[in-house]
Amino acid sequence: MAAMIVLTIVNAITSLSMILGGWCMKDYADKPGDHSIGYRSKRAVSSNEAWKLANTECGDIWMKGGTAGLILTLCGIVVFLINNYAGNSLQVVVLTLMTAAMIGSAIIVEKKLKNRFGNNK
Repeated sequence: MAAMIVLTIVNAITSLSMILGGWCMKDYADKPGDHSIGYRSKRAVSSNEAWKLANTECGDIWMKGGTAGLILTLCGIVVFLINNYAGNSLQVVVLTLMTAAMIGSAIIVEKKLKNRFGNNK
C-alpha cells in the first residue's frame, strides 16, 4: 500500500510538472530574448526561429505526455482498488512512460531542429 501511495504521488507531481513545464515552454516560445525558461540547447538558442520551434514542439510533447500521465495515474488508483498488484504495476509503467516522454522530447526536438536548420548549430 505504501508503495502505491508513493508511486501515485510521484506520478501526479511528475505529470503536473510536465503540464506546467510544457505550458511555460509554449508561452515563452514567443519571447526569444529571454532564455531563462524553456528548451535550451545550442541549436535551440541559435536563432529566434529555432527557439520558437524548439519550445513549441517540446511544450506540446510535455503537455500531451503530462496529461496522459495524469489520466493514467488516476486510472491506476482505480485499478489498484480492484487488484493491488496490477495497480502498482500500472503506476511503474506510467512513471517509465513519462520519463521516456521527457527524454524522447529532447531527441525529437533536436532532430527537428537539425532537419530545419542544418547540422552547423
